[in-house]
Amino acid sequence: MITGDFTADVLLGSAPLEVTFTYTIIYGAVDHVLWVFGDGTEELGYNNTISHTYSTYGTHTVLLKFYESSGGSVYVIKKADYINLAKIDFSADVLKGPSPLTVQFTDTSIAPSGHSLTNWEWDFGDGSDVSTQQNPSHVYEIDGNFNVKLSADLA
Repeated sequence: MITGDFTADVLLGSAPLEVTFTYTIIYGAVDHVLWVFGDGTEELGYNNTISHTYSTYGTHTVLLKFYESSGGSVYVIKKADYINLAKIDFSADVLKGPSPLTVQFTDTSIAPSGHSLTNWEWDFGDGSDVSTQQNPSHVYEIDGNFNVKLSADLA
């Protein structure tokens, strides 16, 4: 008979999110384990740690199956809604025009059920100061193409 448990180094975030899982054996001898990550992927493991990158928004149930060395029993641990990922996204009311160009940005991010987003940070890509507003307006003083980035914390 096998008993054990597993933990993850991070439970909340936005995609892509790399998570390192670690399992411990409480009792028994394990030959190998099967990780089922809850995003349609699974992986055999022979060490007690494994890393997996989540790329899909939502909540993910993680299963770990311990296979006994003697070829006998399988012990399964299931942690429902264990890994939670937000979808960070936004829209802009205008995408081009002569400078100075005022753009209204709208946060269209989605938090998984039971969670919320906080602490927005916008990088407008033009070297100006960042904004911490959820839906900021920004004036582009020079012509050019700019890569806008939005980050937020998942609570």
